[in-house]
Amino acid sequence: GMMEYSSEQNINTLSLADRTLYNPQLGYFYYLYPGLLGVFIQQTYLSVLSGVLLKEKERLKHMPLDRLSRRIHAREMAPQILQYAGYTFICSLSCLLIAHWLFAYPLKGSLLLALLIQMVFLACLTGVAFVLSAIFDDETHCAQFVLFLAIPTVLSCGYAWPVFMMAPGFATVMKFVWPLYYYSNPLKELMLKGAQFYAIDNFVFGGLIFAAFWLPAGMWIYRQKIRTMKQIENIM
Repeated sequence: GMMEYSSEQNINTLSLADRTLYNPQLGYFYYLYPGLLGVFIQQTYLSVLSGVLLKEKERLKHMPLDRLSRRIHAREMAPQILQYAGYTFICSLSCLLIAHWLFAYPLKGSLLLALLIQMVFLACLTGVAFVLSAIFDDETHCAQFVLFLAIPTVLSCGYAWPVFMMAPGFATVMKFVWPLYYYSNPLKELMLKGAQFYAIDNFVFGGLIFAAFWLPAGMWIYRQKIRTMKQIENIM
C-alpha cells in the first residue's frame, strides 16, 4: 500500500538486508550498541580532557608573555592526554568484551582494527577538545556544552540515518566539523559483519585527515586564546 519511492526509502532506512543477515532477531541492541559506545567515548573523553585543558589555560594565563610561547607545547600536555586516552582504550575494550560475554554481542571483526579506529577517533577528539577549551573559560559551561552535543552528533553522523537521506551538503559539513562519523559507523561494520580493513579504510583515512587538520588548528587556537587573554590582562 505504499508508493514505490516511499517503500524504497523505508527499506533503505531500516537496512532490511543488513538486519536480516546480521541481526535476524530484529532487535535494537546489536545496532544501537556501537553508536552508544561511540557517544560514551566522545562524552567522557571530551569532558575530562576539556577540563584539564581549561585548568592548564588558567595556569598559563598568569605566565609572563615572553615565556608563554615557549611553554605551550604538545610535549608538556602529551603525558596527560595519553593517560586519559589509555583509560579510554581500557574502558571501551571492557565494554565490548562485557557485552560479548554477558549479552552475546557479536565480535566478528578484529579488535586491533577496532583499536585503530578508536586511536584515530581520539586524535580527532583531542583537536576538538583544544577548540572547546579555547572557546570556553568556565569548566561548568564547557561541560554543559559537551553534554548537549550527545544527541545532535549521533543523529547527524550517518549512524541513525544514512548519509544519502540527509540534505545535500549536510553530511559533508558534519564530516568536517565532527568526527563521530569516523568511529561509530566502521565499528558497527567490524563487530557485526567482520569487515576487513579494505571495507573501512575510507573511515580511517577520513579520520586521519580530520585529525591532521583539527589537531594543529585546535592547538593554535588554544595558544592564541591564551595570548589574547594575557594581553588583555596586561592592558588592564
